[in-house]
Amino acid sequence: MFISLPDHEAHFPRGLMPPNARCWRALSLSLCVPWFVMSARLEESRDFVNTFILASDQDVAASIKTLEGEVTSLLCMHPRHVDERIDWEVHAISEVWLATHRDNPELETLLFVARNGLEISGLFGDRPTMLVRSMLLATVGGSSGGRVS
Repeated sequence: MFISLPDHEAHFPRGLMPPNARCWRALSLSLCVPWFVMSARLEESRDFVNTFILASDQDVAASIKTLEGEVTSLLCMHPRHVDERIDWEVHAISEVWLATHRDNPELETLLFVARNGLEISGLFGDRPTMLVRSMLLATVGGSSGGRVS
């Protein structure tokens, strides 16, 4: 989850924002888990790319399923613990899959495939070893568009 504080609120002219929107100069994270930056070209405004920050893989899946447009970019911000500090790795995602566990097909999870072939899954960005891809939810920025139904 993202945390906002009143001191970090940015004031913009209301005419430049959607109704009831508020802007923030800074956010903090409540947990040190993967989060996502998704850019999309929405059907209603094809000339403009909207960018969203999403707190979890489930938020990404829900956004893809309800998106009326094309996902143009998806980044996974992944924490990596090094000694006593946290380094952040950025993975450019090319595909989002619904997957099942090989030994338990009823257990569904999301599988993100990075452009370099790295697979990421789970709340803590585990490197999956026993997942079977069952349904492609989206290709990101590909020639077939950013959404697969």
